[in-house]
Amino acid sequence: ELQLNQRPIGPDGNCFYLALCDQLYRNNIHPSNYDFSIDTIMGVTGQHPLAAKKCRFEIVLHMARNCNDYRSGYNRRDFGKYLQRMRREGSWAGGQEIAAAADLYNVCIECFSVSSDGLNIEIYRPRKLKEESDQQWENRCSQLNILRLCLHGNHFWSTRTHEETQQENLNENIDKDLEELQEEYDSDSDSDSEEIVCKVLK
Repeated sequence: ELQLNQRPIGPDGNCFYLALCDQLYRNNIHPSNYDFSIDTIMGVTGQHPLAAKKCRFEIVLHMARNCNDYRSGYNRRDFGKYLQRMRREGSWAGGQEIAAAADLYNVCIECFSVSSDGLNIEIYRPRKLKEESDQQWENRCSQLNILRLCLHGNHFWSTRTHEETQQENLNENIDKDLEELQEEYDSDSDSDSEEIVCKVLK
């Protein structure tokens, strides 16, 4: 109904942060101290691992600074141990981290999953400020960017519109064709340059 496709994310234990950074980047939310360099993670191209690493650190720091809002079910000592574990690369994120991300980046996050009951949608919003009425909070949230993630078992995926998916596939095919042409050119030193140029233009 939302005309969305799934966007694969490398399954290296940091999938939530990779998927989140993918959504931040495509929604033009670029914190100044984040490095959105593109890399390949476990065979999946177009990932932002450096930004994801920074994202994990800042979400855990945000949870530590606002522990009373995120330590449901934990006493302070156990929550401290939990945060120490969540700082480590490869530690899986869950609902608390998604809620903290919505608050930290001032966005709404929709998380889609499928169960025996069908499609489930969990919506995470920033915390309501002390001075805000319910109506003011609702109005503020209605104007925020919406980041959309998918959850399969314990693995997070990002999303794309159909148009974005088609454009990404086209770009990947162009890159692949250019690589093949370069290999052909490199392997045949006698290749006619005019013929190579014609193939590139085609």
